[in-house]
Amino acid sequence: SFLLSGSRERYQFMMHVSIMIFIGFGYLMTFLRKHGYSAVGFTFLVSVMTIELTMLLYPVIAMVHKNDFHTIDVDVTLIIEGLFASAAVMISFGALLGKVSPGQMLFL
Repeated sequence: SFLLSGSRERYQFMMHVSIMIFIGFGYLMTFLRKHGYSAVGFTFLVSVMTIELTMLLYPVIAMVHKNDFHTIDVDVTLIIEGLFASAAVMISFGALLGKVSPGQMLFL
């Protein structure tokens, strides 16, 4: 599997996905005339919250499922999983941009 390969390849993969999330989706959302400037800020806010929550909840849910509690090791693989979760939220974000408020975006 790719995620089991060397750390340099995983780091490069993480950086490419990060650029896609923050730059790609951020500036993709600027096509709306009314929300063009705020779309980049909303993208950063929602992406960061999604990545942080995924990095916290994914290991906790796995530990509860296995009934094996230990400290959470943050590594590049966990960050990549957070970025993929953020990509799924960004796709939903694109459908809702301009229709909901920033508070409702965070609840998404």
